[in-house]
Amino acid sequence: EMCIRDRSYEENKVHAVVWESDYPGIPVFDYLHVYTRKPNGTAKARLTFRGDQKRRWLEAKGVSTEKDAPTVKKESARMYHSINAEKGWIEFNGDVPVAFLKSERDPKRGVILMKAPPTFEVKPGQCLRLDKYVYGEDDAPFVWYVSFRGNAVHVGFQVHSQDAGVFMLFNATDDLSSRRT
Repeated sequence: EMCIRDRSYEENKVHAVVWESDYPGIPVFDYLHVYTRKPNGTAKARLTFRGDQKRRWLEAKGVSTEKDAPTVKKESARMYHSINAEKGWIEFNGDVPVAFLKSERDPKRGVILMKAPPTFEVKPGQCLRLDKYVYGEDDAPFVWYVSFRGNAVHVGFQVHSQDAGVFMLFNATDDLSSRRT
């Protein structure tokens, strides 16, 4: 039976089944299932791309892919909680399910091919072309952040000048009325 996280590849249109021979010179990287146990005891499985193989391949070609995504600084988080307590604001935190799977792949960054797990129906000689960023890629967090930042700014948030992980929204009287990421 297909793993729930494998199904998320289908639901989010993460890949296309392609012939390896249509992409000469492009290696087909392995996949990996990562299993974790949540604090409530439930298990979680995530289909990931072997980014370490891609990194070694690119390094052999003299290309670097390391890109970190900004996260909220410890000092900003403390200030955020302090302001919330002082003003009596309610804090909201959330998670974006399968966040990386929502970022479209930039064609200028090259084609990524991955072997299909046994739960995927592919013919011999076929593999998966990844059309979106997936867990395991070095630049997936950065690409997701850039996408999120663009959407947040589009709806009126401002990125804090000293902490790129903090997004602010001001109301009509220029009072801070929003939260951090």
